[in-house]
Amino acid sequence: VSALLIDGVTNAAANSYTFVNVNEYHTIEPVFTRYNYEITVNAGSGGTITPATDVWMPWGEQQSFDITADACYHIDSVFVDGMYYGNIDHYTFNHVTTPHEISATFAPNVETITASASEGGTIMPAGAVQLLCGESQTFTISPDDCHYIAEMLVNGIPVEVNNSYTFENVEASQTISVSFESLMKQVTLNV
Repeated sequence: VSALLIDGVTNAAANSYTFVNVNEYHTIEPVFTRYNYEITVNAGSGGTITPATDVWMPWGEQQSFDITADACYHIDSVFVDGMYYGNIDHYTFNHVTTPHEISATFAPNVETITASASEGGTIMPAGAVQLLCGESQTFTISPDDCHYIAEMLVNGIPVEVNNSYTFENVEASQTISVSFESLMKQVTLNV
């Protein structure tokens, strides 16, 4: 009950009303309003929950939420009313009869560049190099004495041979491999 209309005049909400000394006709009409419950929305940095603001829901209705990570981020954890739901990207509150809360945390993606070199030289850093999505990484290639860089492959594709290579704004795992060849010198002996 949100209000009482007594003889067409709005009065405060009440569950009862007493007519005193009745000597004429009267009307009474209760005004009913469905309960509304708040769904609190909290999204950490690196993503969003849509709708993004707190929502007031009429009793018995349903409300859906979409959870989306920004570029270079992933959904880390989703909590509904304090319970862990994993890294889901959608949640629906069905038949809302109490207040609720939904929150999400997001984490930066970690990308890996796998660097390898054949015998005859080094690549630094070597092995599995991890960096946050969007960062850059430079590799230095150094042939041993009496060797030269024969070929450089980035993600399996030949690139211009150089003493260094930089991956810019890395947003996915990558590979770099370098092969070296020996400098062959021919020696002629006159006997």
